[in-house]
Amino acid sequence: MLRHAAALSVLLVAAPAAFAQASDEIIRETAGKHQLVPTDGKPVCTVALTPVRIAPDTYRATPRACPGIPALARVTSWRLLDGTTLLDARGNTVMHFVEDETALPSYPDLQRPLFYLVPEMPGFTHLPRHDEWAGAWKLKRQGKPICTITLSTTRNGTGDDTRKLSAASCSRQSPASRLRGWELDGMQLMLWGPNDQQIALEYASPGRWTGGGWTLSK
Repeated sequence: MLRHAAALSVLLVAAPAAFAQASDEIIRETAGKHQLVPTDGKPVCTVALTPVRIAPDTYRATPRACPGIPALARVTSWRLLDGTTLLDARGNTVMHFVEDETALPSYPDLQRPLFYLVPEMPGFTHLPRHDEWAGAWKLKRQGKPICTITLSTTRNGTGDDTRKLSAASCSRQSPASRLRGWELDGMQLMLWGPNDQQIALEYASPGRWTGGGWTLSK
């Protein structure tokens, strides 16, 4: 997902002439079903961004009925310009998703996103929140079972959450044995340990997250 956003951002910041030459290619690559992902864990909504041009630099969009995001019902078209803009029948902006080379397209901004816009992921229904990650998870490396880790969250006296990771069942020879904590970063699950050790995992299928040769599953 981040690679897609990065590549698109590089093309969009190119010179106007280059953008004009590449715009058809970008539109074709971007077109397809997308999901609006609420950052608060509510159900995702789907919108189809088509390559059918209905005005200069404007293309038809077809949202699926979604009570969770009423504004989506007004969307009839979309445009790529400094991000992805969803427009109503009069050409007014309904939602504008800001993006850069390292972040997912976000609305209303990158610092405090309420929604992400990503290509549709089969089986993905919502962004799991912290309490949904609690419990035991199976960890594999290159498809081979490694061990079971346990994710937990505790609240200290100041009201801040501490997210801990127990890797007691992992062999001392495994990098997983040095993992100590976890956090959510956008739509990624980050497992971390000392000396900047990190494993970044992204949604692959229901109950399964992958990244860098690692797989986490229930």
